[in-house]
Amino acid sequence: MMRKLLLILPLFLVAGVYLSIPLLAEKLTRQLLQEQGISTHQLEIEHPGWNSLIIPQASFQLDNQNQEVSLQARDIEVNFTPLDLLFNQRIAQITIPQLDADISLALPANEEASEPTQLPLISPAQLLTELPFNSLSISRYNINLNINQRSDLSFNGTANLTSEGLICHIQTETVKANETLSTSVTTATPATTNQNSASPLLSIDLQANSDNRIKLISQHSGQPLSEIEFGLSEVTEQLHVESNHRVDIGQFISLLQTEELRQLLNNLSVDIPELPETDGQLLLKGKSTLAAAQTVTQIIAAADSHYQISAALSLNQPVTELNSIDITFNSELQQRQDNLTVSLTQFDSTLRKISTPSASSNKIELSLSHPLSVTATVTELLTLSAPQLPAITVPPAQLQIRGDSIVLQQSDSAPITISYQPAKISTMPFQLNKPEINADVKLPKVEVEVPEQPTPPFSISSTISYTNNQLNTRFNSIITDAQLDSGHLLISGSSKTALPKENNQFPHTTAFWKIRPLALQGIEKVLQNYLPDLPAELVVKAGTLKHRGWLDLNHNGIALRLLQSATSVDASFDQTHAYNADWSSETTRSHRGTLRDKGRLVVEFIDLGTPVESLKGSYRYNQRPGRKARIELASANARLLGGEITTLPLAFNPSEPEIDTALALTNLDLAQVIALEQQPGLTGQGTLNGQMPFRYQQGKISISDGQINSNTEGGWIRFDPPAEFMALTQTNPSLKIAFDALRNFNFSSLGIRLNLAEDGDAILNTRIKGFNPDWNNSQPIDFSVNIEENIPKLIETLQFTDKLTRGIEKRYR
Repeated sequence: MMRKLLLILPLFLVAGVYLSIPLLAEKLTRQLLQEQGISTHQLEIEHPGWNSLIIPQASFQLDNQNQEVSLQARDIEVNFTPLDLLFNQRIAQITIPQLDADISLALPANEEASEPTQLPLISPAQLLTELPFNSLSISRYNINLNINQRSDLSFNGTANLTSEGLICHIQTETVKANETLSTSVTTATPATTNQNSASPLLSIDLQANSDNRIKLISQHSGQPLSEIEFGLSEVTEQLHVESNHRVDIGQFISLLQTEELRQLLNNLSVDIPELPETDGQLLLKGKSTLAAAQTVTQIIAAADSHYQISAALSLNQPVTELNSIDITFNSELQQRQDNLTVSLTQFDSTLRKISTPSASSNKIELSLSHPLSVTATVTELLTLSAPQLPAITVPPAQLQIRGDSIVLQQSDSAPITISYQPAKISTMPFQLNKPEINADVKLPKVEVEVPEQPTPPFSISSTISYTNNQLNTRFNSIITDAQLDSGHLLISGSSKTALPKENNQFPHTTAFWKIRPLALQGIEKVLQNYLPDLPAELVVKAGTLKHRGWLDLNHNGIALRLLQSATSVDASFDQTHAYNADWSSETTRSHRGTLRDKGRLVVEFIDLGTPVESLKGSYRYNQRPGRKARIELASANARLLGGEITTLPLAFNPSEPEIDTALALTNLDLAQVIALEQQPGLTGQGTLNGQMPFRYQQGKISISDGQINSNTEGGWIRFDPPAEFMALTQTNPSLKIAFDALRNFNFSSLGIRLNLAEDGDAILNTRIKGFNPDWNNSQPIDFSVNIEENIPKLIETLQFTDKLTRGIEKRYR
C-alpha cells in the first residue's frame, strides 16, 4: 500500500503543480500590475492550458497628480513557460488584439518644478533587459489623449516589443474641418491601414534595439519630414549619445500650418503665426555626454556636447515686397559643463526680386565675412521665460552685401539705376536682450545711371545705430574727380528710418545732407564729362557752390527738398562776360511726383559788348505727373546804357516753348549808345525810351514793330568827321552836306522802328527831326534812314552808329 502511495504521490504533485500554474500566472499578472501602480477594475482570466491565459475583458486605472489613465483590453492571450514563470517571473508572449486607452494630462503651470529624486540615465538595452516578458504584440489600439481638459487627440495603431527591440509605426490621419481632430499611431501592416484614406498627416517609424541604436523617420502627407538616429553607450555612470538629425523645414512648416495642428495648439494657448512657404533642410550631427542628476535642467547643464548644425533654406515670399529669401549657414555648438559656445562659421542670405512702389532689385546678397562666436550659460538659457532674451554679448561681426542694381521708380520719368561694389558692414558688440546695435557701413563705389544724364561715381561711409525699432545713420559720401580743385566733393548727412511693426507696413525714412562748399573755378571742365552738350565756350573763373537736401520716403514714394546757391560767380561765354553773379534755388518733389523749382538770379555786371548792370530776375518751374511742365518768369530788370531794361512776366512749356512778350527800354542815355561805336569825333546827348515786342517759337525769334523814341526834350548829335571822312566829300558833295548838318545837330525827335523776321533779317527804320543852328540859317532837317541787316551779326558787331553814318551818306550822295 505504501509502495503504491509513493508511486502515486509524485503524480499528484505534478498534477497539482500543473493545475496551479495558471493560478500562479494570474497572481503574477495582478502583482505586476499592482507594482506599476495600476489598479484593476475588471480582470477576467481563463485558463485554456497549462502554459497560457486568456483574458476576455480587462479594465485598468492609473491615477496620480498630473495624469489619469484608463485602459481597456479584449481577448488578451498570455503564453509562458512554467519554469521561467516560476523562477524568473517572466512571461513568454503577450498578444493584445485590441487596446483602448483614455489619457488625461494636466500639465503643471510651473515649468521649473524640481524632481525630488535622482533621475537615472537608462539606455534602451537596460529597458529591454528589464522587460517581464519576451514579446508584446498589440494588433490595434485606440488612445484618446486629453490635455488640460481643452484639447483632445485620438490615436490608433499597433506595436511590437521584444527583448531585441521595439518596432513601431506612428501616423496621424487627416480629418475634415468639421471633425474632431484625430491622430492615429499605428504599427499596422498595409492590410490594417485604411486603404481609402488620404496620405497621413504625420507618420513616424520608430526603431530601438538592444545595441542602443534608435532610429526615428517621420513623414508629412507622404513626404519626408525628418530622420533622426541615436547611438548610445554607457561608461562609468555616464551616457554617451551620438546623434544625426535631418529635418525638412518646408514639411515641418507645412505641418505647423495645417488646420488640425493649429486648432490643437490654439486649444493649448499656443499661437502659430503665419509662416512663409519654405523649402530646405536642417542638419545636426554631434555627440553629448550626460550624467545622472536630480532634474532635467541639471542633466543638460552638466553635459559635454559638440554638434555641427547646417541648413540650406528658401523662404517663398516672406513679405509682399520680396519674392524669396535663400539662407545657407554652418555652425558649431560646444558645451563644457554649464558653458555654451555657439560659432557661426558660414552665413549667406540672398534676397530675390525685391519690389516696392519706389525701388526694386533682382538680387541682394548678405554674407558673413569671418566666423562669429557667442557664449552663454546653459542654466540661464533654461531658466528664461518665453518672451525674454538672454543677456548674451554678441561680439563684433563682419558682413558683406553685394547684388544686382537697384532701380528707383519715378512716376514722371524713366527709372534711375544704382549699381554698387560689395559693401562692408562692421557691427559693434551688443547685448542680445538690449537690441541697441551700432555698425559701420562702407560702399567703396556707387554708380547712378540717370536716363540721358551721365553721373560721377561716389563712395559712402556711414555709421548706423538701431534702437527702439528705429534705424539712425550718419554718413559721408565722396565724389572723386581729379579735375576738381580739391580732387573730390564731400557730402555729409544723416537719416532716420522707422521700421514697420507689421509685415504689411512700409518703413518711413527721412534724411538730410549737405555738400562742403565747392569752389567753381574751372568747374566747366568737370561738367563736360557729365553734360556732353555743355558749350565749349563756357569758362567759370570764380564762385562758390552750396547745397543742402532733405528726403522723405514712405509707401507713397519719395519726397525731396533741395536748396542750392552759387555766389560771387565770374564766368564767360565766348565774348560775353558776367561778374559777381549770385543764384539761389529751392527744388521740391512731392510724394505724388509733383516737381517744383523756384530760383532767383542777380548779376552785378554783364559785358555783352554793351554793359548790362544789376540784372535781377526770378523764375518758377512746375510739373505734375502726366502733365506738361510749366516755367514762369517774373518781371526781370537790369541797368542798360544809363537806363533800364525790363521784361514782362511770362509762362511757357519748356519742352515746346512759345513765348509772346516785350522788352521795355526806359531812360537810355544816347551818349552811351553812341559811345558803343567808339567812332572818333561822334558825340551826343538825349534820352531814349521804347519797347520791343518779340515772339519765340520753334527755336526762332521775331520782333514786330519794335520802337525806340527820344523824349520830348530832344537832344543833340555832334560829329566832327576825321580827315579820311572829309576826303570822301571831294568826290561826293552831298556827303559834305550831311557832315555839315551833323556838326551841331539839335534834334527834337529821334525814332527807331525795328522789325525782325524769324530768319534773322531785320529792317531798321530811323527818322530824325531837328536843325543845326550853325548851318543854313537853322533850316529844319527831317530825314529817314532805312537799314536792312541780319540782326545776330548786327548785335555781334554792335556798330549801330557806323550803320547810321553810312545810311546818311547814302541818303545825300
